[in-house]
Amino acid sequence: MELERYAELFFAESREHLSAMSQLILELEARPGDLEAVHGLFRAVHTIKGMAASMGYGAVSALAHEVENLLDALRSGRRRAEPALVDVLLEGADALELAVAHVAGERPEPYDPGPYLARLRAFVGGGAAAGAAARRRDTGPPAVPGLWARVQLAEDAPLKGARAFLVVRAAEETGRLAECHPPVASFQEPEFDGWFFLRFDPAIDRQATRALLTRMGDGAAVDFVEVAEETVAMEGEAASQARTHRPRPNSLRVDISRLDALQDQIGELVVLRSSLRRAAREHPTGELLQLSARAYRLISALQDEIMKARMVPVWQVFDRFPRLVRDAGRTLGKEVEFIVEGQEIGLDRSVLDEIVDPLVHLLRNAVDHGIESPEEREGLGKPRIGRIVLSAAREGASVVITVQDDGRGIARARVIAKALGAGLISEAESGTLEDEDIIRLVLRTGFSTAERITGISGRGVGMDVVANKVRALGGNFEIRSVEGKGTRIAIRLPLTLAISRVLLVRVAGEVYAIPRMLVRETLEVGRDAWSRADGSELLIGVGEKPVAVLRLRRILECPARPEPARAVAAVTDLGDSRVAFLVDEVVEEQEIVVKSFEPTKETPPFFSGATILADGRPTLILDPAGLVAAASP
Repeated sequence: MELERYAELFFAESREHLSAMSQLILELEARPGDLEAVHGLFRAVHTIKGMAASMGYGAVSALAHEVENLLDALRSGRRRAEPALVDVLLEGADALELAVAHVAGERPEPYDPGPYLARLRAFVGGGAAAGAAARRRDTGPPAVPGLWARVQLAEDAPLKGARAFLVVRAAEETGRLAECHPPVASFQEPEFDGWFFLRFDPAIDRQATRALLTRMGDGAAVDFVEVAEETVAMEGEAASQARTHRPRPNSLRVDISRLDALQDQIGELVVLRSSLRRAAREHPTGELLQLSARAYRLISALQDEIMKARMVPVWQVFDRFPRLVRDAGRTLGKEVEFIVEGQEIGLDRSVLDEIVDPLVHLLRNAVDHGIESPEEREGLGKPRIGRIVLSAAREGASVVITVQDDGRGIARARVIAKALGAGLISEAESGTLEDEDIIRLVLRTGFSTAERITGISGRGVGMDVVANKVRALGGNFEIRSVEGKGTRIAIRLPLTLAISRVLLVRVAGEVYAIPRMLVRETLEVGRDAWSRADGSELLIGVGEKPVAVLRLRRILECPARPEPARAVAAVTDLGDSRVAFLVDEVVEEQEIVVKSFEPTKETPPFFSGATILADGRPTLILDPAGLVAAASP
C-alpha cells in the first residue's frame, strides 16, 4: 500500500485532534472532575496513536501511547487533574504537535521526547499497562448497535499482534466487516493480550465466519454478541460519547488548490455575466434579455455555492487562542477569563489563515498592556480576574472580528510621553491632542508603550503591523479605548479575497479600482471647495474636521491633461484616519475577480492587484494605505 497517498489526510486529521486536545485540557483545568473532557482527550490521543502506527510514524505513535497512559490513569481515578498534571498534558500536546510537524516535513530537526517522557512517566506510575489489559479482558463489545464477534487468541499463541492482524484481514475479505475495536494499530502494543472485537453486517453466515476466523487465528475462540439499539448501555465512557456525539457530516476532503482553480473559473463567469448584461442593455431583444437574466441567476447561485464551499468556521483558528491567552497570563502573573463568541461564523480559508498572526498579536497585547495585575485590579475596585472577549460576527458581505478587554485602556499620558521622547510630536502639540490623534500615534510604525522587553511584547513591533496586514487584506481596522475601562479593537474583513466589490474611478483618462469596503462616501466638489495652506490641501465639509486630500493625478504621475472644473472626492477610512482621494469621476461600482500579479522593481507599491473588467479592459487595483505612504514626504 502506498502510504504517501494518505499522508496529507493524516496530517490534517492529526492537527484537528491536537486542536481539540488543547481545548479539552483547558476545560479539564477549569473543571478538574470533568470525566467527559478526560474521555474526549483519551479518544483524541488514541486516534492519533492509531493513525500514526498505521502510517509507520513510530515516534509519533510511541509518544501518543505514553500520553495515553497518563490519561488512562485519569480515567481510572488513579490520578487527579491537579495543576501540575494539567501542565504535563499541555506539554504533551505541544510534544505531539512538534513530532507531527517533523514527519510532515514542516520541522527539519526531529523532536527529542526524552526530557518530557521522564516527567510524564513520573505522573503515570506503575501498573497502567496491566490495568488496561485487565479491563479490556473483562469488558463486552463497544456500545454500538450491531453484530459483534469477540475474538480471543490462545493465551500461549506466539506473535499475537501479527496473528490478530491476519484475522482482521480475513474478516475484511468477507466484505461484511464494519469495524474493529480496538484499532488494528493497537495490536502492536506490548500490552495487547489477544482480545478484540469485530462488528459485522448482521446478514453474514455466522457459522462460516466463525470457522474462518478460528482457522486464521490458529484456534482462536470466536463468540457472536448482538447489541440491540434499545439495549445499549449508557454508562461511563459510553454515556459520555453519546452525550457528545455529533452526526457524521456528509463531507469530502478536497485539496484547496482545486477549490482555488474552481473559484478562478467562477470568477471568469462573473466577468462574462457582466459582459452579457451589458450586451443585453445595448441590444435589448426579448430573447437576449431573458437569457441574460437566466445566466445572471445561475452564475450568481454558482458563485454563492463555491464561496460557501471555501468557507470554514472561525473556530478552526480560534480554538488555539485559549491556550495562548492562558500561557501569556501565567507568564505575566495575571488572571484572565477568555471568552470566545461567534465561533460558527464562516470565513474564506485564505482570509482566515492570513489573520492568525494579527490576532495573536492583539491577544498578547491585551494580556500584556491591557489587563492589570490582580492586585492592581483590586485596588481599582475591579474583579481580580480580567476579561478578554474574542468575537466574530457577519455584517453584510464582511466579517467583523473584535478583541475587547476590560483592562486599563490606552494610557494617554504614557502615549504622549513616549511620542515626545521619540520626537514624534512637539511640546506645543502634546497639549492639543484629541483621542483620534492618540490612536494615530499608537498606529505609528514601531511605536510601543512597553516599559520592558518580555517574551510577550516590548520589541517595537506595534499595532501598525496589525493595521497594515488588515488593510493589505482589503479590510479595515478600528480602535476604541476608554482609559481605565478597556479597549475594543475591531477588524472588518471581506468574506473572500478572490472576488471583491470595488469602486471604479477615472483619473486622467485611465480607470482604476478602489476596494469598496474602504470607501466611506463620495462627494462632488468644485475647485473652490478645497484650499491650500503651507503646501497642504484640505477638503472642507467632511465631518467635523477638515480631511486631507490626495490628488491621484499627482501620486500616479499622470500625463498633464486639463483638469475638470468639478472633481469627485472618494473619502476612505484607514483605521482611525480619514483621507479623501481626488479623482476625475466615479465610473461605477462593480464586482470584480482579483488577479494577483508579480510587480517589477519599477512598479509603485500602491497597486495591490489587477482585474479584467466586463468590457475586457485590464485595470489595476489601488491600495489606499499604499497611496498615503507614497504621498508622505
